[in-house]
Amino acid sequence: GVDMVDVINYSISGGDDPWNDSVDQAFLDATIAGIFVSASAGNTGPGLGTVAHTGPWNTSTAASTHSRIYGNLVDVTYATGTVTGIPSAPGALVELTADITAPIKYDPAYQYACTAIPAGTYTGIALVQRGGCTFDIKMTNVANAGATAMIVFNNAGGPPTVMGFTLTTIPGVMISLEDGLELVSLITGDATATATISATTSLIINAAWEDIIAGFSARGPSQHELLKPDYTAPGVNILAAVAALPGDVVQYGFYQGTSMSSPHSAGAAALMMALQPEWTVVEVRSAMSTTADPAAVLDSDGATPADPFDMGSGRLDLAWAGKASLVMDETMADFVAANPALGGEPRDLNMPYLVNYDCIGTCTWTRTVSSVLLENTTWDVVIPALPAGLVLTVTPMTFELTQGNPNQILTITADVVGAPIDTLFFHEIQLVPDVGTPTRLPVVVVASAPPPVIDVN
Repeated sequence: GVDMVDVINYSISGGDDPWNDSVDQAFLDATIAGIFVSASAGNTGPGLGTVAHTGPWNTSTAASTHSRIYGNLVDVTYATGTVTGIPSAPGALVELTADITAPIKYDPAYQYACTAIPAGTYTGIALVQRGGCTFDIKMTNVANAGATAMIVFNNAGGPPTVMGFTLTTIPGVMISLEDGLELVSLITGDATATATISATTSLIINAAWEDIIAGFSARGPSQHELLKPDYTAPGVNILAAVAALPGDVVQYGFYQGTSMSSPHSAGAAALMMALQPEWTVVEVRSAMSTTADPAAVLDSDGATPADPFDMGSGRLDLAWAGKASLVMDETMADFVAANPALGGEPRDLNMPYLVNYDCIGTCTWTRTVSSVLLENTTWDVVIPALPAGLVLTVTPMTFELTQGNPNQILTITADVVGAPIDTLFFHEIQLVPDVGTPTRLPVVVVASAPPPVIDVN
């Protein structure tokens, strides 16, 4: 447009009241002007209902991990063996000047090192766990107790992270939760254990670290029947420009947060808008949401599959989004009219998900999808194996889209008559073309009790 703005990234948290929030209302104005808005889902996770920027017109972006760190290797020798090559992330973006070799001790009485520790508890490297207090507090406490270096092991799955020390009392590095628990089992009570932290920094890649939702990433559900966050993108160990003033020595750092994931979404949208300049920003977001990858994403423990309240539609996958075959659009008037305070129903908006928190017996959604392909396509609705108590039906189950008739109205019904009251279901509807890219519509349904029957006689 004439303002020369295509996307807005908003790396600041917020609330869950978009029709009354001045920031989200500004984002609605931006969307009306054809500007894609990506905002941070917030760093107040992992509790439920913590997600921010839930306006259906903009994108709330969760944070997850990727597979790379720049770090140091740690070797540990204990009474009956040796563990070598444990990856660690430095406490700050400062390389060690020399290898550190010293006794290593884990004391379960000071697992988190968040309170004062008696002097002499440590004589070399202290092994403690992330959580409970800041990294600087941990450093201060173990240094006062005699430690000459600190190794922190993570409290969540995925890679170790740069801790961002403001103090430099003693050197410190972080290792993964898995490696930390292994060391705890090997060295606890072993006075002979020693460790070496290498001063050499190198690129370390571990595919098992990627696509794990960050513990801090804010979770759904929104108070409104909207799937928020919309999707997740990398937000852990992200290289960022951090110089605040001219002449600052430190120009870059590795940062964590949905402030780091939201720019991935904004940048992806800019590329999508360049690829498909005729699409509306709502269509662009639908393409990114319906092609996001949920299968690979794990919850913060690094083991449990993530659910839509953690990741939205899944991890953003720009390669597939650029090949999207279907899009979904919505009008600004409908966004405004969906205000629940004025009797609107957010769940009725033409969004790329299906949410109902109050499904009494059966509940229904209507969605309109549009083909963006040049060729004629035949589409089949595929419903993966359903859990007990949930039945999903879609009308029609097969449809054809052409350039002359690119739109199809779908009616989707959830039947939860056989489900216990308050059962929460996560599922999905798949739209599969004979030629082109499949489309996924996540389903979130809560089975509710019918209202009581009042006998007035």
